[in-house]
Amino acid sequence: MELLAEDDGFERQDARLEALFPLIMGTNSRPYRARQGRGRPRKDEHESDKPVKIDLVCPAVQGRVRCPLKPASMTLASEDAPEISPSWTADHYKCCAKSSITHAFTPEQWKRTQWGLVPGSWEHATYYEAARAITEQRFSIMESPHITGMESFKRGVRREPMLYITLALWVASTNLSIQESFERKTASQDSMTRRLRMVRKDTGRDLAKVPPRT
Repeated sequence: MELLAEDDGFERQDARLEALFPLIMGTNSRPYRARQGRGRPRKDEHESDKPVKIDLVCPAVQGRVRCPLKPASMTLASEDAPEISPSWTADHYKCCAKSSITHAFTPEQWKRTQWGLVPGSWEHATYYEAARAITEQRFSIMESPHITGMESFKRGVRREPMLYITLALWVASTNLSIQESFERKTASQDSMTRRLRMVRKDTGRDLAKVPPRT
């Protein structure tokens, strides 16, 4: 049986990402805290009491999609930018009526928000898979009684100092390995790159990537 012909969900996932990513709102700022409304602040007001806000930009303004609600995007966006057909008028949403908006996070949104790589993307999945795998591998080596002997460090007055020394030696040996690799001019390929190449080979096409949002 041809393994590449199996429906493993990779192609369907990539198709969903390809349709979704151009519609992600762009960002004009990092999250910041600001007071609601104007006027002098209260004396007992703390920084943590202020809501968290972020400045967002319509993806059509950034040229990632062509939208009739933003007429300029129909001609300025690239030819390969997808064209969308919204079923609402421009005054229905603030982001459609204006080019950029300031969004204030609700407490629930702020609790669940994630920064960095977009959840669901190939970059997010492969990065955290690779990071978790390498972390578990390193901890497994460190806990091995045949390599570090940390089993004997679980109790005793010298436990913490010996742990600190072992960790320091581990960091030093890693730095030496990186320097030697640089001197040999043979930089090792990270596992995230290898994983993305495997998925690309499985789907038979370039994967949908998170677009630039700034």
